Amino acid sequence: MHRDAPGQGCASAALLPEIAREPADTRDAYTQRQIALIEVVSSALPAGTPDPQAVAIGIYATLIGTLELARAVSDPSLSDRILAAGASAAKAMLPKF
Repeated sequence: MHRDAPGQGCASAALLPEIAREPADTRDAYTQRQIALIEVVSSALPAGTPDPQAVAIGIYATLIGTLELARAVSDPSLSDRILAAGASAAKAMLPKF
């Protein structure tokens, strides 16, 4: 599971606290990659999605936070519940057409 392999998984979930403390040039490079990722996600949303970039940002932020929280807790059952709740919350942001 992605949660259980932080060294092979999402760099954002693993490194966000460190990236936030980096110099501006490092954070600028990270920002540019995130803008590109948000564009990929927003372009994959159904046609007619209101403000697709906002939806993409919301889904992305929810999933990153979910993964960070699920990795941080020591209770495996709680970690599983966090993952399930985060996935449910991200799905709820998808437009219903």
